[in-house]
Amino acid sequence: MPTPAPPINYQLLVESLRDVVWVLDVVSRRFIYVSPSVRELVGHTAAEVMAQPMEMAVPPPHRAALLELLEQRVRAFEAGQIPDDNRFVEDMELLRQDGSTVMVEVAAHYLRDADTGRLQVYGVARDITERRRAEEAIRMSDVRHRLLAEYANAVVWTMDMDGSITYVSPTVERIRGYTPEEAMRQSIDEILTPASQAESIGYFTGMLQAIAEGRQPPGYRGQQEYLHKNGGTV
Repeated sequence: MPTPAPPINYQLLVESLRDVVWVLDVVSRRFIYVSPSVRELVGHTAAEVMAQPMEMAVPPPHRAALLELLEQRVRAFEAGQIPDDNRFVEDMELLRQDGSTVMVEVAAHYLRDADTGRLQVYGVARDITERRRAEEAIRMSDVRHRLLAEYANAVVWTMDMDGSITYVSPTVERIRGYTPEEAMRQSIDEILTPASQAESIGYFTGMLQAIAEGRQPPGYRGQQEYLHKNGGTV
């Protein structure tokens, strides 16, 4: 006779996951369970998360939209428009204890509790920071390849918001005499003549201001004078 399998400790299983498992009471908008892994994800303990309304888990600009989404789903569930085997998946930005944010993939299932009759949401939140970075790297790689194909005789470069250069195409060595690695380490006064520096700084100042104000950044098209490794300019 086969040996019966030992009982499964589901709580131990859930609490060993890196993903955050949670249960939300829809009426009170409070989490009635959050797995301990939430502390690694957002910096708050499970007790701290459960002590506040669920919308406090996201940055202030997103709270009204989150509440509206919950209300829409609840209305649809009550109207019988959501099947019992429902599953909703979306990316969401969570607010961390230190004020920073983290992107997560949230999978949620709406279910009425058999004992209390209250509607609850069972969910899992998974950190997708690394996945987003990989997707962005692939996207930027595609952009670079397209630009290189369209501008084979030009220097293609990308820059971070902090002003650091993150990519320079190999054509820079033919045009300016510097290798891509050398060009990426250069400051603006090593790249442009003074007059072109002033024009460039003026453009980037306006671009950053537009981004901060939520406006579409202006495009740029013009002529700039670059410093060549041989002491001349191009």
